[in-house]
Amino acid sequence: MAETERGLSRSKTKRLKHRLRVVEKRDRFLRRDRTLNAAVLEEVFDRPTLMTIYDLMNQGALQRLEGTVSAGKESRVYSGVDEHGNYVAVKIYLTTSAEFRRGMLPYIEGDPRFEHVKHNTRSLIQSWAQKEFRNLQRAHEAGVRVPKPIFVKNNVLIMEFIGREGLPAPLLKDTPIKDPTKLYRLLFQTVRKLYARARLVHADLSEYNIMIWKGRSVIFDVSQSVPLEHPMAETFLKRDLENLNRYFKLLGVNVIPVDQFYQKVVKSGRGNGSRQDPAGQGRSPHRPRREG
Repeated sequence: MAETERGLSRSKTKRLKHRLRVVEKRDRFLRRDRTLNAAVLEEVFDRPTLMTIYDLMNQGALQRLEGTVSAGKESRVYSGVDEHGNYVAVKIYLTTSAEFRRGMLPYIEGDPRFEHVKHNTRSLIQSWAQKEFRNLQRAHEAGVRVPKPIFVKNNVLIMEFIGREGLPAPLLKDTPIKDPTKLYRLLFQTVRKLYARARLVHADLSEYNIMIWKGRSVIFDVSQSVPLEHPMAETFLKRDLENLNRYFKLLGVNVIPVDQFYQKVVKSGRGNGSRQDPAGQGRSPHRPRREG
């Protein structure tokens, strides 16, 4: 997976790595600064976003929004109810966040699915929503436990709600684990399946974006996930594995050395060939819907 074989020059790859380091530094700061949530709230419901939500309601994809599930630097997730009375998760990406634009570039640049995307903030964010929809679709079809994607339009993504009656499933970091070694092994299989079958690297996997529901893990927040062709895929994969090892080592698990972990994952993906992106195909009554 040599980076120079990914279609980008060494200088551009170096710039991508620099941007990634800047984004990681920003993320560490924002995790500590909870006062930013008030500013995030004011950015969510601008007029175009409200019009998108009204359109989704008129189309029957959404009946109403309810409580806030999570708030972050790039998006806010709400519980909602569809026309059949089922709970859904509604993710709204912030359209006015310059930090968001800078943060997403290392993941979009080098992704062949988004070569021709304009770099103005609104276009990038709408592409980011489409990117998460496609990544969820690829992962779900590969048998990876993720929220099932339902609909995407502009900067709003509707997906399966993981939890009960509007209350989200707990994060791995907040859940007592009876058998950490077993869960570690299952997550190892999840990373391999995501790589070998969905041809994706999560690129931000940690205890903060793994839920535990009905005794099983569900990974989420795959907007930044990249295809194997991405020039930073190797770097992102190793970082994911380091994060898993760091967390489970704290739980007393005898973890696999990262180099061995990495080789096992990569070996599982060899010989599977390229995979067509299913989100590029036509709509079907049995497939999640996307629009915009």
